[in-house]
Amino acid sequence: MAVSASSDVIVLALGIILAAVYLFRDAIFAAAKPKSAPVPTSKSASGGGNPRDFIAKMKDSKKRIVIFYGSQTGTAEEYAIRLAKEAKSKFGLASLVCDPEEYDFENLDQIPEDCCVFFVMATYGEGEPTDNAVQLCQNLQDESFEFSNGEHKLDGLKYVIFGLGNKTYEHYNAIARNVDGYLSKMGAVRIGERGEGDDDKSMEEDYLEWKDGMWEAFAQAMNVEEGQGGDSPDFAVTEVADHPQEKVYLGELSARALTRTKGIHDAKNPFPAPITIARELFEQGSDRNAVHIELSTEGSGITYQHGDHVGVWPLNADVEVERLLCALGLHDKRDTVINIESLDPALAKVPFPVPTTYGTVLRHYIDISALAGRQILGVLSKTATSTLSPKAA
Repeated sequence: MAVSASSDVIVLALGIILAAVYLFRDAIFAAAKPKSAPVPTSKSASGGGNPRDFIAKMKDSKKRIVIFYGSQTGTAEEYAIRLAKEAKSKFGLASLVCDPEEYDFENLDQIPEDCCVFFVMATYGEGEPTDNAVQLCQNLQDESFEFSNGEHKLDGLKYVIFGLGNKTYEHYNAIARNVDGYLSKMGAVRIGERGEGDDDKSMEEDYLEWKDGMWEAFAQAMNVEEGQGGDSPDFAVTEVADHPQEKVYLGELSARALTRTKGIHDAKNPFPAPITIARELFEQGSDRNAVHIELSTEGSGITYQHGDHVGVWPLNADVEVERLLCALGLHDKRDTVINIESLDPALAKVPFPVPTTYGTVLRHYIDISALAGRQILGVLSKTATSTLSPKAA
């Protein structure tokens, strides 16, 4: 019995010792571990830095232009991107195109002297800023808002401004005019005239009439010469061999539509509502035309509410698709699978889902039947191999 008791004591003591070693293992073995020197990490490597600091982004990417857009439906954003493309092609200057909602403006006064700020501002509702430009406008208007200089001043800041509005509304281009006034009051210097586009007549014509004079003033103020840039493609098209046919877009508008998976239908995953009724409301031979159309949303989970919108995705006529495929030398490749990649995602987003085919692009995804605007004609003219006299044309 004595031997058994002493064995129990030994086992108990050994257990206590092992438990103590386990509990204090870090302190006991710390001296045996080699100490490693901390490795400094850069902000870019560690993902640090303030994502809302546009000044830092401009410096890191060596861009001399920052363009802020106030957009409700996307039109102002489109014009902002066009300005960025023109600055690059005319002067070789890269731009940072920014949604103002994603950035802070305390350091707006830190814009370098050789840089410029563009404001492309739409007026929404009854003279109100667009949702993404509310904070920007408040910062510019509020005299108690301090920039990094401790004052509400932007002395010497170079800026360009273009407004989007509609003269049928009382407060035509109010936001662009207000922003122009705020900036001027704070000591900023406008380059060229303030541009104002009227959506009631022709926004495009107003923009084109404004931009030429603006770029002339811009070149002088920024001490740059036109011709330093160059035309470069926005996209790279590659033909893809042996791509699974079930993963090729043939007119579908979303990934869910392609894979036929169920989910909530919204702007990014629209429901393709079939037309159940379509009838002419006027008698045959009438000089007027109106069609009554009914759409079925059965099985979509969508309930119609007053003010809802219906998106219309027309198809180009077969004869026009065939003509263009022949003109482009792609008729024999109409079913070839292609992938399209943006060469500068900040300035050019692929406007339809890929991979797809040449024929599908011309049939479903781009408008090939509308009258060509001045912008596309200007692009096409650069690739023309010959010119016709006005009489011949």
